[in-house]
Amino acid sequence: MDTDAPHVLVVDDDPTARDVAMRMLRRLGVQSAGAHDGEAALQLVKSVPFAAVFLDWELPDSPGSVVAQRLRELKPELPIIGLSGYSPEDTNSSIFDLYLTKPVTTSDFARALKRVHVPLKTD
Repeated sequence: MDTDAPHVLVVDDDPTARDVAMRMLRRLGVQSAGAHDGEAALQLVKSVPFAAVFLDWELPDSPGSVVAQRLRELKPELPIIGLSGYSPEDTNSSIFDLYLTKPVTTSDFARALKRVHVPLKTD
């Protein structure tokens, strides 16, 4: 993996979904890290310069909207992309820069990252 590649955080309490998302992101030439809950995500964001965060709507310790608000307080410029099996109309998706409805494909991740100006290896 290119050490200059952008670093993206995937926050999802489902280990399979998190691992699959991270693999898809690596295929796009993006370094990825994972967190299983909001608190772990906040700790990682404090220490790693992420280019974007993919954040699940439902987490075991706190709703995704609350975690997103705390992330905004820490890093106002950090793009936050919501992930959920619910449609945006069923959630408070306005806290996110973008919102993806699961299941998400590699192409969905690529389009989202391009929309928040994260460079991909295909650029």
